[in-house]
Amino acid sequence: MFAFTVLLWSILIAFFSKDEKKYQEIEAEMTAQGKITAGSEYDYRDKNYKSAIAMLESAGFTNIETVELNDTAAKDGIVDTIAIGGKSDFKREDFWSPNVKIIITYH
Repeated sequence: MFAFTVLLWSILIAFFSKDEKKYQEIEAEMTAQGKITAGSEYDYRDKNYKSAIAMLESAGFTNIETVELNDTAAKDGIVDTIAIGGKSDFKREDFWSPNVKIIITYH
């Protein structure tokens, strides 16, 4: 049983290491083309919109707009959605030009 567990962990580590290496190669290629990533949409969940702006600006994005929802939610300033180039389901593997239009909608 122990040998099986070790083998399973070895396979999982090799699999994820390969994926991370591939991501690093893609990231280097995109960076060389002047593209940047915002991370994942999940990185912005439950964040204040001002923190989200700071995170995006520190990544190099320059075209950020905000839209305040006129709702009665008790979530003052909390991000509802972030759309980058019209896409709100983004992942760290997505890369954009620094001047892509970003719209942050918040409560």
